[in-house]
Amino acid sequence: KAFIGRRQQHFNFSAQVLLDFEPMHDGEEAGLCVMCRDTYHYEIAVTRQEGHKKIILRKRVEDITVVTYEEAIPQGSVILRIEGSPHEYSFLYACNDGDFEMAGSGATKLLSGELAEIWTGNYIGMYATGNGRKSSVPADFDWFDYAPAEE
Repeated sequence: KAFIGRRQQHFNFSAQVLLDFEPMHDGEEAGLCVMCRDTYHYEIAVTRQEGHKKIILRKRVEDITVVTYEEAIPQGSVILRIEGSPHEYSFLYACNDGDFEMAGSGATKLLSGELAEIWTGNYIGMYATGNGRKSSVPADFDWFDYAPAEE
């Protein structure tokens, strides 16, 4: 697993990446996440499941992990976006320069330092994983942008 991120500095922000990733085997995955610690994070990702390229939204809080959104997508590049506000994170994606689709949202309080018992703050970042196996193709992140939103 590889991760590169930056600290969340604003309650209201937008972070997005352009990802070119064509997973060849089930379980290969790359995406954008907001992470408090290794057992407290949300991610919007491109993956392959049952032979199909998909967008997923996964939420993990302690020992509970749930995929709350999954949708088959076409080949080509994807823009992944996380929008933050004081009470929730919103997760969006756009395929091949199309319109943004909402994948869902997650409560900010579930990624708080008080709940996770860590005081470093949250990170927004890009990651790629083979989920226990060596990945057969690279995940190409063309750009990453983080900007505060108007309050």
